[in-house]
This record gives sequence, C-alpha cells and structure tokens, in this order.
Amino acid sequence: MKKIIITIIFSFIVFFNLSSFSVCMASDSVIVTLPAFSVSLNGQHTTSTYRKYPLIVYKNITYFPMTYYDARLLGLSTKWNKVDGLSVDKNEGYFYEYVNEVNVDKNSNKQTAKIITSKIKVNGKEIDNAKEPYPLLFFRDVTYFPLTWRFAVDEFGWKYSFDNTNGLIISNDKVIMKNPNAYNWITGDYAGAGAGSMAGTDDLMFPIRALVNHVDISPGNTTFEEKEKIENLKETSLLLYNRSSEDVGIKESDQWQYHIYKIINNQEELVYKKIFPFYYGELRALQFAYCRIDTPYWKENMSAGNYVIRYIHPENLEYTKKGSEQSHSVPIEAPLRSADFYLEGTVTVNK
Repeated sequence: MKKIIITIIFSFIVFFNLSSFSVCMASDSVIVTLPAFSVSLNGQHTTSTYRKYPLIVYKNITYFPMTYYDARLLGLSTKWNKVDGLSVDKNEGYFYEYVNEVNVDKNSNKQTAKIITSKIKVNGKEIDNAKEPYPLLFFRDVTYFPLTWRFAVDEFGWKYSFDNTNGLIISNDKVIMKNPNAYNWITGDYAGAGAGSMAGTDDLMFPIRALVNHVDISPGNTTFEEKEKIENLKETSLLLYNRSSEDVGIKESDQWQYHIYKIINNQEELVYKKIFPFYYGELRALQFAYCRIDTPYWKENMSAGNYVIRYIHPENLEYTKKGSEQSHSVPIEAPLRSADFYLEGTVTVNK
C-alpha cells in the first residue's frame, strides 16, 4: 500500500527571476484543467476559481501550486539557482502568516502547462523528471510538484484523505500553527472615560474594541484623512476593557486570527490571514490592554475592490478574580451599545 501512487499532486513555487527560469526548465506543453472538488491544507480551505495559482489536473491527477506561503503552510521550504536548479526540503516549524493572490476574473477550465526539464532535488535527493509517471509541471511561472506516496508520506510526512463530501484534505501536524513572536500589549487606566460604549452597570464584562464597521478608501486621495485610514489598516489595533470593579487575571487562550477576504462575484476569497497571541495576565479594575498589530497585506497587496475583515477568536475569555483560583468565563464581544467598533468590518478600496 505504501508504494501506491495517490491521485493528488502538489506544487512548489520559489521566488526568483521567473522569466529566465521558465525558458531553461520547461519543454513539452500539456493540457491541464481545474479540479471539481475543494481542498483543505492544514485547515486552510482553498478553491481554484479565482486563485492566481490554482490547483490543476493532469492525467487525472491533481496538481497543487506550492507558493512561498503554501510551502510553509505544509512545512516545506524551496530554493532555486541556475546551477543546482530547484530544491524542496522539510521546514517544519511555526506558521502564522498567509497570503493568497487572486484574480478578478474566473480561471479558464482548460489551460496549458509545460513539463519541467531542469534539475530538481527533494530533501537532497535528485529527481529524474523524465522518468516520473506524473512529471513536475510549470504553470504561470510556478513549479507544480507531483505528490506520490513517496513524496507525500515518505519524504514530507503528510497525512491526507479524500471523499466526495469533503474533497481533498492534506495536513502536517508537525507545523506549529501559532505565532511565537511577542506582542507589546500595553495596559493603562481609562476610569470609564473616553469609552462611551462602557456606560452601564454590568459587572465582570470584558468587551473588545476592534474594527470599524466600514472604511471607504480612495488611494489616490492625498488628504490627511485618507492617509490616516490607510495607515489604520496597515497597523490595526485591539483593546480589551475590564469594566468591572475587580482585579482579574486573564488566562492565556488560543491565538486569534486576523482574516481578509476579497469579494469577487459575491464570493468571499481568503487573501490574507495572520495568527497572533491575545492578551493574558493581570488586568486591574477599570483598566484596558492595548496592542497594535501590523498587517502588511494592505501595504503590499491592496487593490481596488470590496473586502471583509474578520477576527477569528475563541468564544469566551477565561479569567480568575484576584485572590481566587476559581475559573470564570465571559463571551468575547464588541462593546455593548457601540456604534463604532466591531469584530468584523468591511473595506471598499476605490480605483
């Protein structure tokens, strides 16, 4: 069973001078099509409809583009130079940031790829692509790598499953899906002022101030207000308020995720996500904890269109009261009666 070739094929991309690489590494043209099923990579759902580097099918086998981010999502690294060609190696470790490039128009169901002829190594072992039953392909200046059992299981240690309901599921449980970086959470006193949504007498509530409901941006507008809106997207902020009369200890929770979806033909396409640790530790009565989180997507990939920003977070915040070890829980939510801040927001970027 171990040597049976599975009908799944992944790809790897390296970022280099693609124009010269495409000439030296690819020869015969072949016809490829888009797959008709969904794919999940270490919990990351993806479709091929609008991806710049979609999954493709050749000889009834699915090929997957391993971009810089997709490679690391599955615990791999890629390198290329003119002398040694392409190298793919295990790179298991932390994964906490992802970028998925998308097109405005749908991908055509039938397209052309090329068979790779240059040098390829996997974990230091040279691959003879001419002898591969499912050869590596070159599509849109990206290398697509065949996932046989020896690559998926023996070389990379992946787990996989496929059925008509869930599609293809690939995972590598050795990749740590968390952000090891420390974030500079700052605490301070607000004394109930300057946070209008804090009004009320509810006890032991810990509301979150997060995203504005909607931001409309015109990048060509150079006014201070427009520049400020863009800067606020590039470095978003989170505030946690302890509006109770008691000092508490916030417990460490699952890390949060900041997601950006681009709306294309009424369909949400994930284009960016970042994992980051939420605040934990002491938070005294009427104190807040504040942190700014850099989101480079808006600096490097912003294009015209409609977007949804969504925080993915645990349902509840766990804490203890000062002087007690008893655990308490409150729902994670935006400030009550607030018309200004949300845990989900929308952005329109004008041309």
